[in-house]
Amino acid sequence: MFRRSGPIAADADDDAVSEASEIDEELNPEEDFRACGEEIQKCLFEGAEISDQLYVDLYVAKLRMAYPYKDRQTLGDTVTTEAEKELELQKTLGKLQEELRQMRDPESKMKRKKKRTPEIVEKEIEEATKELERVKTLEPNGWILIDFPTNFSQAMLLEKALSGYVMPGDLEPIQRDMENAQAQLLVKPTEKPEPPKTLISSGIDAVIWFDCSRDECLRRALGRRIDS
Repeated sequence: MFRRSGPIAADADDDAVSEASEIDEELNPEEDFRACGEEIQKCLFEGAEISDQLYVDLYVAKLRMAYPYKDRQTLGDTVTTEAEKELELQKTLGKLQEELRQMRDPESKMKRKKKRTPEIVEKEIEEATKELERVKTLEPNGWILIDFPTNFSQAMLLEKALSGYVMPGDLEPIQRDMENAQAQLLVKPTEKPEPPKTLISSGIDAVIWFDCSRDECLRRALGRRIDS
């Protein structure tokens, strides 16, 4: 949701709150994770096969638990706050460094306070530097799935859960498409050039495949006492 510059009507904020509330009600990863666990336990007790959809639902629920949903307003406020804090820390650090320089300069005419010593200023500089490094550090927001998905069906279901993309052949036909298909049985349609293919962004950045045999994996793991 984008906002234009200038005054904003009161109902715009109400709409934003309503949208966030609906998303919070729809996304309940803890409950989804618990429900998946119950379904998997039921499958194991009954000796049934765990479906690919259940595996994907379990992974997606866990990812949503690890990375909670944040709306654009929350993300924008967080970025603004961190930027303002970084600027303030840089100013504070510059003042402390200048104060320390003048303290060590015998020709400096700066009025020194009795309780301010070079040791105290150095400690404040060290603390401010650490805090500045913390603010500049990017929050980790990525994840890696190991040994999943294991087949094409799981990969397609995971892609659908992450980005909403469904292969054209898997889409349910709509009434208009069915009517067009029936009409084409009677009248040959006019040939039209195919539209250019566009690259759709995936919900996964990269897939890494290690082509290593099971025997080789066992050989490399043989004798290890610590799983590093």
